[in-house]
Amino acid sequence: MSPLATSIRQAYQDSVAQLNGASTLPFHVSRAEALERFLDVGVPTVRHEEWKYTNVMPLAAASWSHNASSWSNTAPATAGVVLDGLQDAIRIEVRNGVITRNAEDTLPDGVTVAALSTGNIQDANVEQFHAHPFAAATIALAGEGILIDVADGAVCTKTIHISVFCDAEEGDHLTTTRVLVRAGRHAKVDIVESHHTLGNARVLDLAVCSVLVGEGGHVTYVKILDDTDRLHHLGHIVASVDRTGTFASHSMNINAGFVRNDAQVRLIGEQSQGFLFGVSVLDGAQYVDNHTVVDHVVPHCHSEELYKGVYNGSSTGVFNGKIFVRPQAQKTTAYQSSHSLLLSGKAQVNAKPQLEIWADDVKCSHGATTGQLNEDAVFYLQARGLERSKAVAMLTNAFAAEVIEKLPHAGLQQHLLLRLADKLGASGL
Repeated sequence: MSPLATSIRQAYQDSVAQLNGASTLPFHVSRAEALERFLDVGVPTVRHEEWKYTNVMPLAAASWSHNASSWSNTAPATAGVVLDGLQDAIRIEVRNGVITRNAEDTLPDGVTVAALSTGNIQDANVEQFHAHPFAAATIALAGEGILIDVADGAVCTKTIHISVFCDAEEGDHLTTTRVLVRAGRHAKVDIVESHHTLGNARVLDLAVCSVLVGEGGHVTYVKILDDTDRLHHLGHIVASVDRTGTFASHSMNINAGFVRNDAQVRLIGEQSQGFLFGVSVLDGAQYVDNHTVVDHVVPHCHSEELYKGVYNGSSTGVFNGKIFVRPQAQKTTAYQSSHSLLLSGKAQVNAKPQLEIWADDVKCSHGATTGQLNEDAVFYLQARGLERSKAVAMLTNAFAAEVIEKLPHAGLQQHLLLRLADKLGASGL
């Protein structure tokens, strides 16, 4: 057993030792089942097809400390960071496992934010997480989580911002975050999740989010990774979308050392929609792997995917996207595309778009492109007085900005566009 697996098993045992009789509650029984799944599969290697390009062995070779999750009812008034454009958001902070909600934020009618362990919470997506080793490990270790419940017909007029902190002052640290979002019939909610590190050691940041979208509901989930190379993030989001519902995921990978994002959308009600967008801007030895699955289970559904990446230095990007169209899912429309720019001879991209279609009355397409900037476009800008470095920065910024501009939050969109321009050297252009 690897040091990482040993650390996870020990952290789980330390956590359940404090439960006493509560260990028999359904929430904690599910955690035990998840640990068993993780130990059965173990830490994946590059010999596993789904991890062919993603080597987690450097993480598995280290031991990690972990803090048990808990919910604090004495939340500080300043819980959570404040991102530009989200000053009015409902703020939730997870700091080394301790969850607090800003005491000054008033929840709109029909919106509940509570501890996930309370009550008999049924998560229809839990089996999807059990199939993924790190998602299973996250559920096993997350002795507490966040429940965001939006009642039928309710509209959350404020964005909910979850900021996850991990303090690694005293050595390599493992943090686990679990979120369940339930949007009722014709309910609407927008959620932003950002991840942050403190200290000088490495952080292994594991996170899962389950989203249940009711009939006619609408959920937008934005994940922002803009930190340091000490951040090693493995996150998994699964959304099940009922009739006429809509789910949109936005993955913003601006700065982190190692990232694996898994996003899975199941369209289980007719006329439901799923949208997956992602952008990665890497340099140095940074690494981002975006794995997506869109499962069209019923007829008359629509999905779109657009992922873009800009890779400099010796960075590496991976896109592995799958679209399944089941035999009964006639009249499906599904579109998937991945586009990458290589700014360095040492940068590399592995792209694997896939379609598996068992229905015959569908409109589906997929594709991937990888290349360098068009030299004619660079020359055009140079001929108008721009230095080459500035011309490259301007074109690269415009290429990546397309994904950020799909964000529904105007203020956050502007904040990320400025961060993108700053990292690409296009500020002020």
